[in-house]
Amino acid sequence: MDVSPLSSIDLARAREASAAAGRPAVALLPTGACEQHGPFLPLGCDTAIARAVAEQVDLRAAKEGAFDAYRFPPIDYSPVQTAVSYAGTVSVSQDVFRTQVDAVIRELLRQGFDAVAVVNGHGINTPCLLEKAHDVLDAQFRDGVPVRRPVLVVDTFKANAEIARRFGREAGFHADWIELLLAMAAYGTGVFTPERVAAYRAWASTPAAPPSAPSSIVGIPIE
Repeated sequence: MDVSPLSSIDLARAREASAAAGRPAVALLPTGACEQHGPFLPLGCDTAIARAVAEQVDLRAAKEGAFDAYRFPPIDYSPVQTAVSYAGTVSVSQDVFRTQVDAVIRELLRQGFDAVAVVNGHGINTPCLLEKAHDVLDAQFRDGVPVRRPVLVVDTFKANAEIARRFGREAGFHADWIELLLAMAAYGTGVFTPERVAAYRAWASTPAAPPSAPSSIVGIPIE
């Protein structure tokens, strides 16, 4: 369930329904970045992919009925120091990102969610997210909380090896062919219009494009 269009009362009623049905309520928190992804992928690519994965988790949870998922707005800005020289890249320090993540997770747990699943689309975020997940759970143990509520970190790019295996191709690094496919699925034809796809294909066939290689890098492999 996407909480963004809901009123506070709508959300409260949905939470009451979860409790009445005896299903755990899990808050889904996407995290990404605002950074360059080469000449064709959008700046918000990481966040869009994380949101799309969170949506699929939500749909599967609704279908299987194991828990009720509540998708919250994403944390869009994170450390991207390696790409700050590129137009559109907005980087914040690890301390700023860590503080925001910690505050949001604790707020979600304060509101009574049984667990928080952080769906992360930006690799540099992972150490900070794991640290905060540990800190929050450790605090529950130290405070003697009778029922501990976990914080999970799900990195979307951990699936890249399996995607590469299924396609029979080598995974790249940043803005590679896998991220291109995931971005196209996340944004849809509203962003990846036929004209945009045609422009990419034309660029990919020119001498200015990266040389043909198993990794098929379409961005700037700096991470």
